Amino acid sequence: MKNYAIIDIGSNTIRLCIYEVIGNDFKLIDKKRSVAGLASYVENGNLKSDGIKRLIAVLNDFKTKIFSHQVTQIFAFATASLRLVKNRETVLKKVLFVTSIRVKILSGKEEAEYSFLGATLCLNVYEGILVDIGGASTELVYFKNNQIVKSYSFPIGSLNSYEKYVSRIIPTKMEQQKIKGAVLEFLDGIDVPDSAYQKKIYGVGGSVRNTFKIYNRLCNNETNEMSYEKFKDILKLFKAEKKEYLTAILQTAPHRIHTIIPGMIILKTIARYFECTNICKSNFGIREGYLMKQIKGN
Repeated sequence: MKNYAIIDIGSNTIRLCIYEVIGNDFKLIDKKRSVAGLASYVENGNLKSDGIKRLIAVLNDFKTKIFSHQVTQIFAFATASLRLVKNRETVLKKVLFVTSIRVKILSGKEEAEYSFLGATLCLNVYEGILVDIGGASTELVYFKNNQIVKSYSFPIGSLNSYEKYVSRIIPTKMEQQKIKGAVLEFLDGIDVPDSAYQKKIYGVGGSVRNTFKIYNRLCNNETNEMSYEKFKDILKLFKAEKKEYLTAILQTAPHRIHTIIPGMIILKTIARYFECTNICKSNFGIREGYLMKQIKGN
């Protein structure tokens, strides 16, 4: 039995998950998160010094919990949060020097592959579309016979969509259309295998998880699957700024009050594009996929 720490450095949230591993089996034994909002520290394509300090402070804070579990190894990775900044090598060197934590920057392809590997650990499916909506990017994976056919990553996420297109908390109709248009422009430019057109879309990532938390709260149930029509109806009510629905966000995911609706718009646009009737959530994602890859590789 060994304990491993996974640190996922996202554009909005940095997460620590500590897993107990026996052979190829694992269970989550502790976790912590910090809403660091690294994307807000990016200026002229570079992560500003305040952003680097914020990242370092979060990682140093995580180390207390890591050491309390006698972790065998720390695996830290960053997705579009650092992949898209020009001074990423400088950031990595400073982080390593101050915290002794080595951070790996995942490519869009690697991010998609790890999300797929994690999701399929708990999904009994063999063919379909996997969507991972992050703060600064979205990954699409088309899979058949439990193998990746094609994967894509595009730099449109819930946080950078909010920052680029939204002037207040709730996007206006015009702002909604701009987010939708950016997603459609990407989708129209990719090569989609015929086998990828499915009635269900499988989602991972913070935007999808919190969408389901809000959906389940409003519907007073607990499910990992919802119809596209029901999802569309709820999104309309959010965009109309109905008080009871905004309260549901504040009570369920207050740290995502500004990004949850842009994330939902991205999800809705993708689901409609592929004519999906249902949206499913995986309880595992990139962190579990990364962990399994490291375990099997070591």
